[in-house]
Amino acid sequence: MTETPNPNVPSNIVVGAKVKILPSAKKYATGQAIPAFIKGSQYTILQGNN
Repeated sequence: MTETPNPNVPSNIVVGAKVKILPSAKKYATGQAIPAFIKGSQYTILQGNN
């Protein structure tokens, strides 16, 4: 049985927070692949999923 690693997601991600997509990231939480041009860049959270 293999375990899927849990993503390292801080609990303090809120609208307005800045996040960086790591170059080693492979998939979004939805399972969709992350395009290469997205990786390594910093983004601002515009909307939360509350």
